[in-house]
Amino acid sequence: MNLSGRLRSSKGPRCLITCELKYTRSTKSSDEEAQKIRKTVYTFLWKLREKKAKCNRKENAFLTKNTEWLETSLSFELPKLKVGVRGRPDKAFDTCSERAKRFKTQDIRETCSKEMLAYATQMSYRAGGRSDIARKITDLTSQPLQPPSPKPESKSTNKTGMSDDEGLAMMIDADLSRNQYEIIREKSKVFPSYKCIQNAKKRCYPEPEYFRITEYSAEIQLQALLNLTSKRLCMAQENDFNILDDTVKEDQVDVKLICKWGFDGCTQSEYKQKFVDSQNSDGHLFITCLVPIRMVLKK
Repeated sequence: MNLSGRLRSSKGPRCLITCELKYTRSTKSSDEEAQKIRKTVYTFLWKLREKKAKCNRKENAFLTKNTEWLETSLSFELPKLKVGVRGRPDKAFDTCSERAKRFKTQDIRETCSKEMLAYATQMSYRAGGRSDIARKITDLTSQPLQPPSPKPESKSTNKTGMSDDEGLAMMIDADLSRNQYEIIREKSKVFPSYKCIQNAKKRCYPEPEYFRITEYSAEIQLQALLNLTSKRLCMAQENDFNILDDTVKEDQVDVKLICKWGFDGCTQSEYKQKFVDSQNSDGHLFITCLVPIRMVLKK
């Protein structure tokens, strides 16, 4: 709904002001709202004609008698346009991630005390018909806070040493250097020596005749890589295969290895690395990856 006005005055020190109103009805305005505005305009015009008639349509007399009335303002109550909520729609709380839940409850946690939150929680469960949970919350919050009891010391220390493969896995997961690993091993002899770690690492490599390494590339035969991966997985799951031998009567068990493969590449700064062949460069790298997903019994 649009309402516009234009003022027109006559010449002279004191002038009679005429207000021309233009009303445009939009599609979103109702008939009731249009009727209210029309009634207000008609009432104003009727009073204007009546006051001018009492003054015999004389301008000076009209301005003198109706000074206060002319200074009053005429207001219209226009409807407010409904604008939809912009932005991403709000998700339900139970479908949000842990980070989003912390963000949504940050104001509540900062403004409300722990006692108030606990009371509101148990009352909410009680209103939802879960009085059992509400009683548990009340019991937990009403108990005095006790210091945690010290853990009993273990009477027997585990003297079993770590295997070479377990030591290699720990060193890789923790991203330890040789010096860091040896410092840790000095505190506990449970860890294998670094020489055993090197031997375990060599067992993860294929035979030398199956791969080739140059100054600009490293290649390995696909079948040799699959054989080595399957062998290492079977060795890691040796206990499971021993249990399977007791339950399956066949002398040989067939398994299927499921893998995924893909490519990746990157561009990096060239370093002052001298190559035998001057045409080679380390500015671009490309790699082919093979990742085992799972190993299942073959039916």
